[in-house]
Amino acid sequence: MSILKWITGGTFAEHKAEGERFFAEGNAGEARLSFQRALKKSKDCAATDIEDVKAQIALCANQLAMQRLEQARALFAQNVVEKAYETLDDVLLICNSPELAEAVEQCRTTFDNATAEAAADAAPEMTDDDLLAVIAGSWSAAMAAEFAQYPEGFYHALMTAHDGDVKQALTQIQKVAEEIDLNEARYLFLEIGRLQLQSEDLAGAEESIRTFVNKAENDGDEDVEELWLAWQMLASIHTAKGDFDGAEKALIRSYRAAPDNHVPLLQLGTFLRERGELERAKRSLQNAMDTMGAIHPDMRVFRELGLTYLAMNAKKEAIDCFKTVLDHFGNTVGHDQYDPEAAVPLARLLEEQGKLKDASDIYRHLANGYDTENLYLYNLEAARLLLAQNADTELMVQYLDAAGVLARTEEQRNAVDGLRRMAE
Repeated sequence: MSILKWITGGTFAEHKAEGERFFAEGNAGEARLSFQRALKKSKDCAATDIEDVKAQIALCANQLAMQRLEQARALFAQNVVEKAYETLDDVLLICNSPELAEAVEQCRTTFDNATAEAAADAAPEMTDDDLLAVIAGSWSAAMAAEFAQYPEGFYHALMTAHDGDVKQALTQIQKVAEEIDLNEARYLFLEIGRLQLQSEDLAGAEESIRTFVNKAENDGDEDVEELWLAWQMLASIHTAKGDFDGAEKALIRSYRAAPDNHVPLLQLGTFLRERGELERAKRSLQNAMDTMGAIHPDMRVFRELGLTYLAMNAKKEAIDCFKTVLDHFGNTVGHDQYDPEAAVPLARLLEEQGKLKDASDIYRHLANGYDTENLYLYNLEAARLLLAQNADTELMVQYLDAAGVLARTEEQRNAVDGLRRMAE
């Protein structure tokens, strides 16, 4: 589709075709935006066509979720632990399947175990008490005070969960729940809910987490840390079930529980953008930026705001946001750790402006990155842009050869052969 048609609206069929083309190229982010634009032009379309586009949007969201899951693993492997956990939170919000939600929780458990094992390596003869001290490191004072009253079986359940046996841990902690006065329990329900969520028991997890929320709110608890996280978990459960209205309400409650924390606003903005509520998404993300301040900026806010601006055709603002993200990654964890959701649209926007070298440099960095699912695309795009610049032939051939090795379909192989013929 031409840029003029994109700006002036386009048709359902044009946006749908554009989305299918982007998806075939492995660009789930831009494909999703095109499919969302198609929905806005679907007034007189057949219900089957509309449902097909909605299914494509869900498929794109899950592919993006899988990419972010890989990014989280790569960040954790580089010991960028905080950002790895933040990226896991992103996955839960955008994925549309219980299987992916379970994969996130399993990955979180793996991260937790690795962190505890690293602490154990520093003290080779770690006792159960030492391990519990590590596990309890993230507890609030209120959590610690409640858990101190529980029998030994509760702590065995926590250590079992730490060892990766979630179902056995759930059985153990539920047995503890049968032995105590649940009227006095609060955080116990949150721990049970976490384990149920990891076990794919969405109904059980929702009931347990809501029990925690109701108890906390009825008691007028001022310690909001766990409360806003609980609402985030409920939002992820609603999203996994396809209850998007319920998810939005939970995200709003999360923000109200922690108005000085930028993360609920970030998650709400991301959710609204996914649903096509662009103006509301922009406001939420701008508020998140104001709340987080400039000392420790969260690049997820810039990335999501950039994607929102892009969907609104505010290209200059989108470029500024995406550049901020890439500059941050380049200065902290390295150029090969570029976030593809920011890097790919930035490369396309720079190409539109005729800045072919800058665009090709981005693809070259991505070609050396963690997003293994799309390495073919990154190498091919790097080669195409190098050829368009009349750059060093040997360098262009290097990326073209790599794309040839990575090509898996006839269409991909034909694209590589087409570039080779152009280069002759």
